[in-house]
Amino acid sequence: MKRKLFNALLFGALVASSTSTFVSCKDYDDDIQSLQAQIDANKKSIESIEALIKSGSVITNVEQSTNGVKVTLSDGKTFNLTNGADGKDGVSPTVSITKSGDTTTITITDKEGTHTQTVKDGTNGTPGTPGADGKTPYLHLKYSDDGGTTFTADSGETPGAYIGTYTDFTEADSTSVSDYKWAKIKGNKGDTGIGIQAVDVLYRTASSDTELGNSEMPPNGWHTAAPT
Repeated sequence: MKRKLFNALLFGALVASSTSTFVSCKDYDDDIQSLQAQIDANKKSIESIEALIKSGSVITNVEQSTNGVKVTLSDGKTFNLTNGADGKDGVSPTVSITKSGDTTTITITDKEGTHTQTVKDGTNGTPGTPGADGKTPYLHLKYSDDGGTTFTADSGETPGAYIGTYTDFTEADSTSVSDYKWAKIKGNKGDTGIGIQAVDVLYRTASSDTELGNSEMPPNGWHTAAPT
């Protein structure tokens, strides 16, 4: 039980005496050497305390001192465990980029000082080959009455039973019927219709609509002359 208490107290003392050694952001040779010397001294003190405890002594008190902790044993002996010295402040590197004309400057500042690097813009590439000139498409229309064998009057401008179309990049219409694709747009002539050929006007007298409605159909009782 005493040994466990001693180990806990020593661990707390060692943590307390080492806390301030982790402030620095970077390593320095002098700091490392100084810290190692303090660790060695504390290790020697701890080994001495542990040897006394094994011989029968116990820790009676652990108190904060000016620069660490003070451990007191039952035989009256005391040991001082000192804190490590604070490390130097670290230096975080900074990077800045500026551009002037065709030159970009990169500036880096770290623990070694300030470093700059300049980068020139690349040269322009070789221009590409110019593309072909654009063309305007034209739709051409003509008419025919014989399915595209010949044009209608006025070189095919007069509407007919067939229409011919084609497209190209020439504004003027072709005068060749074979250049056109023909489609029929006028239907065949229909059969002759049957209409009213004659109208006969007949008259009949009656005393009422009922009598007129019940009368015989013409010609019985009907007259071509109007009644007087």
